[in-house]
Amino acid sequence: MAIQPIIQSTIAGASVMTLFSYLISEKKEENFREPLVLADLISRLFPTMRKSDAAVEGWLLHFLSGLGFFADSHFINLLRFSISFRC
Repeated sequence: MAIQPIIQSTIAGASVMTLFSYLISEKKEENFREPLVLADLISRLFPTMRKSDAAVEGWLLHFLSGLGFFADSHFINLLRFSISFRC
């Protein structure tokens, strides 16, 4: 399996999710921005970390979670195909 389509799908999916959360945050006037919420969580867990480093790690964690969702959905589709193929 080629890795490039996986990375592209992960980036596209996480970017669309991020755009949606930024739009909802503006409309509701609340913070639903996942990368910023993750950065805040990281800076609270590690108070000695610089805010800029926490922001970068928040974005990385956000895209890694997107990769996790992509992998989960791919795995579920493989299982569904495998089960339907056996019946």
